[in-house]
Amino acid sequence: MNNGCCYGCGVCVVSCPKDVIGIKLSDEGFYVPAILNEDKCINCGLCQKVCAYLNSGLSRSPLNVKGFIIYSKDEKVQRSCSSGGVGFEIAKLLIEKGYKACGVKYSSVNERAEHFVSDDIGGFEESKGSKYLQSYSVDAFKKLNGKDKWVVFGAPCQIDSLVRWAKQRKVEDNFVFVDFFCHGVPSYHLWNNYLGFNKKKYGFNTIENVKFRDKRNGHGCNSWTMSFVSGWKEIASSMLKDKDLFYRLFLSNECLNKACYDECKYKGQNSSADIRIGDLWNKKYQESNNALSAVFANTNQGRYIIDQLCDCCVVEKEDLCVVSEGQMTHKLKMSKIRAGVINDLSKGKSLKAIIFYIAVIHKLKQQIRKIFKGR
Repeated sequence: MNNGCCYGCGVCVVSCPKDVIGIKLSDEGFYVPAILNEDKCINCGLCQKVCAYLNSGLSRSPLNVKGFIIYSKDEKVQRSCSSGGVGFEIAKLLIEKGYKACGVKYSSVNERAEHFVSDDIGGFEESKGSKYLQSYSVDAFKKLNGKDKWVVFGAPCQIDSLVRWAKQRKVEDNFVFVDFFCHGVPSYHLWNNYLGFNKKKYGFNTIENVKFRDKRNGHGCNSWTMSFVSGWKEIASSMLKDKDLFYRLFLSNECLNKACYDECKYKGQNSSADIRIGDLWNKKYQESNNALSAVFANTNQGRYIIDQLCDCCVVEKEDLCVVSEGQMTHKLKMSKIRAGVINDLSKGKSLKAIIFYIAVIHKLKQQIRKIFKGR
């Protein structure tokens, strides 16, 4: 195990037959494994075998990847999902075929993103929409078994570890795995700081729901909106174009998990999932009246599922370069100021002050580059 730097997927916890491993938030605000009772360890090595971080390469490589542009025909699904609604339609299709679904919701009680399980499409409604946070996965992943059929949604690193886990248990055929184009996950110190800022600003103590994206102003990147709901009425909203503090810090890449930088091996087409989904940013489709999902089908099972979506979705085949345009295809470099930013966030320092500090540092770097370029 490696507690210093890992993806925080939680699959090592699920794989341990003696409940030796737990999971906790690190000092930096990320979920990491923790030894609960070392004396009970039988050195079976399962935690290391399933770990996507410790094992180089992917648990399975994409084969003959196909690209698609997809959106739901259901206007309600279109409105309530972040992009084209393909993730929800995949879940609906498979639940109707007897699968159980494991996805991510925002928990207002615990103020975090959490994986959860549902065998009912109504119950799975909570999975709709993006959650730009690392998910707490352990409780839901413990419910996965080889007896039932499952469709599991998760970050690429979570899915990679789960595929290893399924292979170890020889139950891979009982699972459909879906991941997404991942930017990286920010520290919970940012999220907790941001929530505290807004609670104070708008005068509320609890919220029933957080919507990380909505489409009141269209579905383009610049209309990303964070909205808070209390008493089931919207009480606040903040847009990226209006310099929303959470999005600005998240997209600055200065407070992501260490493993989201050079250690990430899931950019572009690198996926262990059957299907990879995300927003479509291709210029060719900018004038579309519908929010569109970019989709890679990486396995035969993935392509078979996409073919079955034609009854509920508009499905168009497209070149891989079109599907992946605008997605992050390269690893991020960890800057020298990241540790300081994380530390400031953990201490509850003003988000505006942190953003100003980052902007000044970046400006100085640009000026220094210009000076050396001119010599």
